[in-house]
Amino acid sequence: TSAAFDVTSQPASTLVFSSSPSNSTAGVAFATQPSVSVRDAYGNTDTSFTGAVTVAITSGTGAAGATLAGTATVNAVAGVADFSGLNIVKASSGYKLTASATGLTSGNSDAFTIAADIATELVVSASPGNTRSGVAFATQPVITARDQYGNTASGFTGAVTMVIKTGTTGATLAGFTTVSAVAGV
Repeated sequence: TSAAFDVTSQPASTLVFSSSPSNSTAGVAFATQPSVSVRDAYGNTDTSFTGAVTVAITSGTGAAGATLAGTATVNAVAGVADFSGLNIVKASSGYKLTASATGLTSGNSDAFTIAADIATELVVSASPGNTRSGVAFATQPVITARDQYGNTASGFTGAVTMVIKTGTTGATLAGFTTVSAVAGV
């Protein structure tokens, strides 16, 4: 038998997500936070790497205008960058994060979804058009339930009742004035 010997990794070359963010709710930190490993060309973690690693939103149906909240740049410890407290407030699906570091090939996370938070307000998203008395509005009103971040609260299925604005006398609103929301609308 030979004497004991060590084999160390090659210099760092690429970033790999060892854990991707979990699905979450708008404004709530991911239950599973991203963790990025710094690997050599053979897939070994380069434990000597202690440089800065940054994650950013790079894809998803709602990626345009979405912001990754929290500390998106951390220094790796023994070749691993562990993030904490990250969240997104824009509800959408298909989000992916990309990890980057100077001189290394970037890596992408698995896709994840951010669901809207609970409904906190009702917003008129389509106002009725002008009409004559006794004739249905050509454009019917549409009410959207939104969460505190302005996302459509698609889980809201409650009853929404339309009434004539206070102070209007002698007018009666006819038709179906109470409707249950479908997917927050």
